[in-house]
Amino acid sequence: MKTALDLEYKKDLYVDLFLPESEEFDLFIYIHGGGLAELSRKNVDVFAKTLAEKNIATASVEYSMYPKAKFPDFIEDCAEAVAYVKKRIRDWGGSDEIMISGQ
Repeated sequence: MKTALDLEYKKDLYVDLFLPESEEFDLFIYIHGGGLAELSRKNVDVFAKTLAEKNIATASVEYSMYPKAKFPDFIEDCAEAVAYVKKRIRDWGGSDEIMISGQ
């Protein structure tokens, strides 16, 4: 599995990519849980590795959190992260097949 870590999509907000070894792959964009106040994009190694073995990349998204951020900041951050990854995934070999999920 290849990685592209700490990709800044917005000032002080980042995405981590976990990529299969293949030249073309689908993409799973993961938005972590934590009640908008805790947890991190960094806790995805196990399932990112499993998906990479099935030729699916994982993009783990960081977003602004409460109490510093308020609604709709969280949603807007995630939308910007998705747009950033979608625009650039072909640079790493990704296809147009994108799935988005979270907790």
